[in-house]
Amino acid sequence: MRGVISLAAALALPLTTNAGDQFPGRDLILFLTFCVILMTLVIQGLSLPALIRALGVEDDGSGRRSRAESAWPRRRSCG
Repeated sequence: MRGVISLAAALALPLTTNAGDQFPGRDLILFLTFCVILMTLVIQGLSLPALIRALGVEDDGSGRRSRAESAWPRRRSCG
């Protein structure tokens, strides 16, 4: 979903002006929009593991615990 609105806005630019000339800079706008979207995805995707290591974030196991608890049905007490 990231960048969809930016790309849609760039693609919504008309091909020609009211005078019939080509819209000035439309190709450059499309190219730059695509590059910015691609670079933000690639840079963030590649830098996230390094950032997690630098911050020292570790898995506390809470995800495994909650999945294990939900896998076993709980006993109901009678009485």
